[in-house]
Amino acid sequence: MSVHSANAFTALQRLFNQQLRQWYLHRAEMTQFYLWDPPGLLFGRDGSGMAPALEQWYFREGEECYLDIGCGDAEFALHHALHNPDQNWIAIDNDYRRVFNALHKCCRAFQVHPDALVRFPNVRILCADAFCLHRLIPEKLVRAAYVNYPSTDKETERTRHPLRTLQSRLIRTKFLKSLAATMMDNAELHIVTDSEFLTYDVLSTIRRQSPPLFYSCLPYPHYATQLDPSYGLPIKGRDTKQFFNANTFRYRDRRIAIHETDRSADEKVREADERIADGDRLQELNLTDEEAAELARLRRVTMWDYTEEELKAKEAAKQKRLKEQEDEAAANRDGTTTDSKEKGFYLPQLIAAPPLPNDSSRILLHQHQFMRYYGSYHDGFAAGPPPSIFDSLKVVRAHEMERVDGAKRDLALPSVEEVAKRLQARIECDIDEEEAMQEEGPKVFYMKFGRLPDVLPNAGLRKAVVSGGHRDVMRRQQIDM
Repeated sequence: MSVHSANAFTALQRLFNQQLRQWYLHRAEMTQFYLWDPPGLLFGRDGSGMAPALEQWYFREGEECYLDIGCGDAEFALHHALHNPDQNWIAIDNDYRRVFNALHKCCRAFQVHPDALVRFPNVRILCADAFCLHRLIPEKLVRAAYVNYPSTDKETERTRHPLRTLQSRLIRTKFLKSLAATMMDNAELHIVTDSEFLTYDVLSTIRRQSPPLFYSCLPYPHYATQLDPSYGLPIKGRDTKQFFNANTFRYRDRRIAIHETDRSADEKVREADERIADGDRLQELNLTDEEAAELARLRRVTMWDYTEEELKAKEAAKQKRLKEQEDEAAANRDGTTTDSKEKGFYLPQLIAAPPLPNDSSRILLHQHQFMRYYGSYHDGFAAGPPPSIFDSLKVVRAHEMERVDGAKRDLALPSVEEVAKRLQARIECDIDEEEAMQEEGPKVFYMKFGRLPDVLPNAGLRKAVVSGGHRDVMRRQQIDM
């Protein structure tokens, strides 16, 4: 039975559910961890200082490791582990579904069958909250830690003032102290996000630490907007270089395009796609003639269901569909539509007529648009209105009182015409930004920090290091970090 067959996937699901039940039983008895070995998956909780012996689940004693925190399906950790067999990677996530996906990807990548589980050569999976890292990993063992697209705090995202920054749920003082306790001196912390607000929050949080734990390795403004190709990170929600992808597979500088079809409903095609994905990785090894022929045969499987004429017809239909979307988007920009739904990537348009019964105009905005546009013109909504009125918002005349979900608020808005004018200008500006982003690619904010040594010669030097001038200070003091 193939590693990538439906039977193997079901067997892995069954095994994972059995181990998950065992973890629930242990947790109910206040046990702080549970080890599933092999394959080396550790369940943990943020409780007492109890932890399994390192030799029970870790690599060889004393070997340094790399952390992928919030790993998702462990795509990033797998990419580096397969390309750097001498590096030990620990993929960390606290969501059971994502942990299972990570386990499944590891089994596929290392050709491990559920009926004969073994430890993965240089990958371990940790199902625990990142706040308890210091309880599970000894001191001075982590060479680098990677946090890719940390999630935001849902409460602050819902109630925040539009001019205030988002907050990261993970990058807080408790996490930074826990992580710093496991890192070597001058170990690296890499953080990538697609939110500028979140970037400012992360930089502010790290700078506020007392005593300081990390210093920025990048010059002011302490973040970069481009990633080095060697970073190996798939950009969230975009078609970029990835190790595994159900529809488009990219490996290094090579790309295998899989034509559009309902692959999820076609078991034969999906299994062939998965085998091709792993087969392309195996091409880097020394294959025999028979193995190379089998690999070439597998690569042809994805083309069996389309003739050349069908492919041309599909391409023509795709171009026609794109043309229709462009026409709809152009109509939206001209204000000739009153549809409140998004058209393409353009924002919903302003509806200025007819007026409502209370002689006010109406603006249809989604939640994120309301927080960006409407909130910037009126500071009275300190925390924003309740979510229930985001989809349809009445903009009344200046100084008029209106009851919003049972709470009276003095809107004190500028005139409706002024608000409409400003909103329309911002929407047009956003359209230009979206078009530019389509050409230039998505925004990425990359931050890199170094772990400060526990002991520095004096407090003044330590303060200068954290403030961002560490390179010049180190050079003047002739200190080799």
